[in-house]
Amino acid sequence: MTSTGPGAPGSGAAGLTPERPFLALALLRNLRVARSVIVVVILLGLVLPNVVAGLSLYQPTWTGLAWFLGLFLVAVTDSILVARRRTWGNARWPAAAVVFALSVWATALLPPAALVGPAHQTLGAIGWFGVLLFADSGVVALLGFLGVHVALTLVQLGIADRLDLPTLVDLAVVVAISGGFQVAVGAAGAALDRVAAAATEAARRQAATVTAEEVARQLHDDREERYGRLRDSVLPLLRGVGDGSLSPADPRVQRRAALESARLRRLFAEGSDVHDPLAVELGSLVDVVEQRGTEVRFSATGQRPVPPPSACRALVEAVAPALLAARHSARLTLSATGTGVLVGVVADVAATDAVTGEPGPSGEIGEIGEITIREIDTGETAGGEVSTVVVGAEQQTWVEARWTPSAS
Repeated sequence: MTSTGPGAPGSGAAGLTPERPFLALALLRNLRVARSVIVVVILLGLVLPNVVAGLSLYQPTWTGLAWFLGLFLVAVTDSILVARRRTWGNARWPAAAVVFALSVWATALLPPAALVGPAHQTLGAIGWFGVLLFADSGVVALLGFLGVHVALTLVQLGIADRLDLPTLVDLAVVVAISGGFQVAVGAAGAALDRVAAAATEAARRQAATVTAEEVARQLHDDREERYGRLRDSVLPLLRGVGDGSLSPADPRVQRRAALESARLRRLFAEGSDVHDPLAVELGSLVDVVEQRGTEVRFSATGQRPVPPPSACRALVEAVAPALLAARHSARLTLSATGTGVLVGVVADVAATDAVTGEPGPSGEIGEIGEITIREIDTGETAGGEVSTVVVGAEQQTWVEARWTPSAS
């Protein structure tokens, strides 16, 4: 349920809603404080002395102070709301009705000869309450409030038979002078809102630019590091093939070349803007294997979390040897498991050719008949942990790599 009375933060206030930029909120709140202070100063410094000086015009005399006290209570209520960072909300409408009622009453208490004179203080003062109640809703709402006030004043002048030309000229002068100041203060809110919104947007663009540059720098440094690692592994391979120390016909050299090719393709895939980078990296690895004539069935199922780049690399590195060593066929699966990701490979290759890591502390090589079981110590990566299990026989191997995000 949404609160709409006095004390509801931002309800009905076009310039002070939570959707406004923070800078606009700060500037507009300072403007509200200034408006509240202006009205209190006008009431105590200008209106009250004239009311006291003209108390003899009111019958009974206490009524002159009564309507002033009513308006002063409205101004004090606004000051309290400003201090508590609240707005009038929809309560501005009954508050406006109270202000108009006090204005009509104060005008009716004066004798006709005193209207539109020094004793007729509500004529210029009431508009400031429109500033308090409606300036945050825009200049149109404030002009509407002032228009109602002038219309009520004209009705009362007609009832008092004071619609003569000199009186109307005096009324126009008072309305033009006081109303001009009031509209200017009310319009300042809309202007500040626009300026603050533009400044906030500029600050956001600058922050986004700085962030993008920092991210680009970090990505560049990370890629340079990985390029360096690849140079350490690819260049010796190329030199060996070039000087004849490594034979391209050697199956081990072929697997090594395929592995380095897959690493390069994964590196290129990480640089692309894709929704599921792990699936793209695995797809690149499948392309390399299929180009060697091996049939690969690749299946990616379910809604999966997106591992960080380091975890993607660890997962692909874990299954790549088995996939690249496959002789005729292999099956690759990518699926979700709990809050993590599972990558599995079944390939027609011996277990000894399907792994490159060392046994983990709790996963020493074990044998059950002709089945070999090994746990590879992959270790922790950014944002979680990657573990690998290899189960293989002489001509069939199953590799499962699992990424589990950290609990934090």
